[in-house]
Amino acid sequence: MGRILYTFLALLSLAGCNRAQSTFENIGPTKPAFLSADSLAVDSLMGTLSMEQQIAQLLMVPIYAREDTSGWSESERWARELGLGGVICMQGGPDHQRIRLSRLQQEAKIPLMVASDAEWGLGMRLDSTRSFPRAMTLGATRNPKLVRLFGKVVGQSLRATGVHVNFAPVIDVNSNPLNPVIGSRSFGESVTWVGQLAQAYADGLQDVHVLATAKHFPGHGDTDSDSHKTLPTVNHPRERLDSVELAPFRHAFYHGTSAVMVAHLDVPSLDSAEAQPSTLSPLIVDSLLRGEMGFEGLVFTDAMSMKGFADFASERPRIRDAILAGNDVLLFPGNPEAAIAETMDALADGSLDSASVSDKCRRILMAKLWCRSYEPVPDVGEPWEPAGAEAIHRELISQSLTLLPGADSATHAPLLAKSGRLVLLDLANHDASCAPLEAQLREHLRDGWHVERHVLGKDGSGLGRKRVKSALASADHILVTASEVSHSPSRNFGLQLEGIEAMVRALEKEGIDPTRVNLVWMGNPYALKDLTMLSPRVSSVLVAYQDDSRTCEAVADALAGVASVQGKLPVSPTNAPWREGDGLNWRGNQRLGKWVDGRDSTWSKPSFLVDSLLHVAMEEEAMPGARVVVAHRGHIVLDKSVGTLDGEIPVSGTSLYDLASITKVAATANALMRLVTENRLDVDAHLSSLMPGLGDHDLGMRTVREVLT
Repeated sequence: MGRILYTFLALLSLAGCNRAQSTFENIGPTKPAFLSADSLAVDSLMGTLSMEQQIAQLLMVPIYAREDTSGWSESERWARELGLGGVICMQGGPDHQRIRLSRLQQEAKIPLMVASDAEWGLGMRLDSTRSFPRAMTLGATRNPKLVRLFGKVVGQSLRATGVHVNFAPVIDVNSNPLNPVIGSRSFGESVTWVGQLAQAYADGLQDVHVLATAKHFPGHGDTDSDSHKTLPTVNHPRERLDSVELAPFRHAFYHGTSAVMVAHLDVPSLDSAEAQPSTLSPLIVDSLLRGEMGFEGLVFTDAMSMKGFADFASERPRIRDAILAGNDVLLFPGNPEAAIAETMDALADGSLDSASVSDKCRRILMAKLWCRSYEPVPDVGEPWEPAGAEAIHRELISQSLTLLPGADSATHAPLLAKSGRLVLLDLANHDASCAPLEAQLREHLRDGWHVERHVLGKDGSGLGRKRVKSALASADHILVTASEVSHSPSRNFGLQLEGIEAMVRALEKEGIDPTRVNLVWMGNPYALKDLTMLSPRVSSVLVAYQDDSRTCEAVADALAGVASVQGKLPVSPTNAPWREGDGLNWRGNQRLGKWVDGRDSTWSKPSFLVDSLLHVAMEEEAMPGARVVVAHRGHIVLDKSVGTLDGEIPVSGTSLYDLASITKVAATANALMRLVTENRLDVDAHLSSLMPGLGDHDLGMRTVREVLT
């Protein structure tokens, strides 16, 4: 790849001989891990670079990885001739991205730093890849360990597609329900939980040497406009900024997050210059971020093509001023040749110091070394995510489900009975929207329940149909669902008030007991403001945070008592009785649930082995037939029936067996173990304490342990 890269890799072999050995103090920011990389290799490389090449390292241009390759040659020329520092991967596909990055890296004398916006995984930018739930869903879990695992999976997926930097996590505190650009991208409104969960995400990324980027400094959570379209103003005094907007960033810097992205914001209490984007403010980037807050990591601008920057930066030399402000990497800088020329002019007229450029270049090279940017781009066709991604995806959804009280405290899952009539009323326009919820409920409730679903339209117009009224009159339980959601407050998060009002009228008119009704909202919790009118007519409100098939299945698991509910509301909806941190609990493991296809591919091999054992047993006439059921974590993972009961009657799911002495092992022992686990049985207690009738009998003085022995 060229002489400079050869030097870069050769000196890499010295890494470990020059590591920083000192421990960090608990007070103040933690030095980012990449600054402990091999400085000898970087210093040697710096000595080979011209000033133009050092400036080029500060530039990160966008690339697209679609089937059309006609525009690829220009960026490849920039990498080859200018020594371009990095690229940000925009829309495309995983294998096209690998191909494009491989070509680019082959042209680069110094490995490119490759970044991507993957806040909720590769699916944010790449087709045919996984989109995890957004940060607000993760905020409801209140589980930093799980979020760190999520971050690690996202990091592994990025590395598998050639990426070294994730422009995530978003650590904005979303305190404005009408925020048009942050919203569900934020972990919530609690400063503490935003800080903890964002750091867990960052730690997961950095566990696999993907640089985590805290954004959008100094805080984009309380804005009512979008910096992609204009320059938002954050009009709070410094005291408020310190306690809310800046607090999660301070937490991130104290715990080793390696990079930060500066937003295009107007923050008068930090810089009184009229309508100046924060990306161009030395007071915000250099004085506050670097000086006062002590951040030593990489500083990225937000995209300089955004209207919040482009329309408000005036006619000044924007590249020069972004560097002067204190930024290291300029994102979307326009034509890199023009950017280099502008910077060289500033160096020539003395308005920019070459030492500042060299310092930034050195920091970038240190980060590249730590990110292992020298590793080859994975080959086309290789897996783009680790094996455990699906399990973590489903666990995030399950742990986020949030139960809020309606007309009563809803102390247990509503569908625990063995039989009944369940009616689903979907405030949706499309029949397929909640079909996975219905299918999963049918699997859990089985033949004991009659389940029917009516799609009413988002306006609730279907409530007037005769068969809907008839279903309401005969229902033992009613489940109201609202789906087909939007993340945008301008679209009221996909909720139509007419539908909610129609549902209230219908439930009141039919005189439905609220304890027989549950509401499921599969969308943004800020929309709960409009669902408040339904709360007196329902037992509880179950908040899911999206309406995809995995979420539908998780909701069914919760309603049927298969899985527990433990999430907490990450924000406080306006004009609603529920606040941030609210959330009731339902116990899980109340019934065995059906395993979801594709939840865990590891069961394919055990299934094959069970088939083999059954085949051998049948061949050798060890038994005429059998039913094998295996359960794992509350879900049936294998259920097979083979052969006959007596040579004639086929074994089925309803076949009854006389277990005889096996009852002791199959039933009694398991029941006792369950009681001990739940602290409901003391094995050293006398039998007389459990069965008072043995009080005068010698056996009453024996302990449970003695009898079991």
